[in-house]
Amino acid sequence: MPQELSTLMSAFSGATGIACRYLERGQMASLSVCDGFCEQLQQCEEACRRCVSYMEIAGGQAENIGEPYFTRCHAGVVEIACAVVHGMDRIGTLLCGPILLWERDELAAEEMLDSLRGLDINRHSLFEAYFEIPVLDADKLQEVSRILALIADAAGTPERDLAKERQDITRQQMKMADEIIGRKKAEESHREKTARVGVYPFNKERELLGRVRLGDRNGARRILNELLALIFYDTAGNLDITKARILELVVVISRAAVEGGAQLSQLLGYDYNYLADLDRQTSFEEVCAWVVRTLDAFIDAVYSTRNVKSSRYLGGVIEYIHEHFAEPVTLEQASALVPISPYYLSHLFREELGLTFLEYITRIRIEEAKRLLMATNLRIREIAENVGYDDAGYFAKVFRKTVGVTPNQYRKQ
Repeated sequence: MPQELSTLMSAFSGATGIACRYLERGQMASLSVCDGFCEQLQQCEEACRRCVSYMEIAGGQAENIGEPYFTRCHAGVVEIACAVVHGMDRIGTLLCGPILLWERDELAAEEMLDSLRGLDINRHSLFEAYFEIPVLDADKLQEVSRILALIADAAGTPERDLAKERQDITRQQMKMADEIIGRKKAEESHREKTARVGVYPFNKERELLGRVRLGDRNGARRILNELLALIFYDTAGNLDITKARILELVVVISRAAVEGGAQLSQLLGYDYNYLADLDRQTSFEEVCAWVVRTLDAFIDAVYSTRNVKSSRYLGGVIEYIHEHFAEPVTLEQASALVPISPYYLSHLFREELGLTFLEYITRIRIEEAKRLLMATNLRIREIAENVGYDDAGYFAKVFRKTVGVTPNQYRKQ
């Protein structure tokens, strides 16, 4: 173990009160910088073997997801693992713990000892050590995991782009799993018309296209995950059919990007390169990562400009507007986010997006109102408040001017 890593581990344990250890990949014994519950337990050869096995598994999971991995070890206590990566390969596992997420009590300690039944351990010493394990709440646990991840990064030289891609894929899979579970429940209860297999939610697709036109990256990603979950569910995991369905979706997304102001010639280049890349994907996870990259590229094209600086300024302001559109957002507030004047920001909106600052906010509010009208039973007044209008009458007037029908007429379509 490098001396620098040992120093960082000691500082971590000293600051947090949580034990820290490192297992080099392929080794059978971990290296610790402190004594405690785990060191007591690992005096037993079989217990030590189990601990190392759990560390190796946890390190592999942390490597796969590209971020800290939370687990309960064979003794039933919480551990946090981070992969120490050199380039694209994991060279070891950094782990902190044990940690408890519940108050210590004798019953829990007895349950812990029961899980270790059959091992040659000093039960009395381990029982006492259990009551020295730190107790953390969820927020503190997250903070500790961030510090551990920083130490793991400092100990290795990870490939940043690969780690970010793994994180994105993991988050996407978790969201899609939630969508699939929700769809199954809805099917069983027959409460949602669009949840039946074979019924494609065109309202969701329309919402996705609206988000793309506006350059709403986060909103578009959220809806895309819902559609990907449906496609996966309907195609029963058949990769060829999945690719065909996703190609259809990408064509529609690219058309929405052009309607949002993207240059057709630029998107044609994207289409050619990304479609060739799609054919090389060999798993559903890779296909999902591909379609998210494609979506990002199309949204970038919506508000990309010949001036790279201007694109960066607009991008930051647009992200802010999408997060705060339900609040009073002024041109002065938005320009304070970037080092340009309100006048110049207003010029960029007109020049690059073909809309005034206020028109852009209005479009975002109306797109969200359309979603709420179709997806909820909220009253018009409640929807108006949710999208930033205090006066329901004024909201209805703006909605009709923008969409061509009243909110109630739109809901009945």
